[in-house]
Amino acid sequence: MAKDSMEWLEAIASRAKVDINRVESVLTARHIVPTPVLPAPRRMKLLSLSFSGAKQG
Repeated sequence: MAKDSMEWLEAIASRAKVDINRVESVLTARHIVPTPVLPAPRRMKLLSLSFSGAKQG
C-alpha cells in the first residue's frame, strides 16, 4: 500500500481508536478509497506584453 494511503489509514485508526487492519477491512469492504488532493492552480500575472513586426493582410 502507498505511503499516503497508510498515513490516511493511521489517521482514521487513531481518531476512531481502532486497529489499522480493522479500518482497512471496513474501507475495502465499502469500496472507500482516498481521493488525491490536487494542488491549487498557479497563476501568472503579466505586467507587460509587447509585439513587434509588420501586419500583413
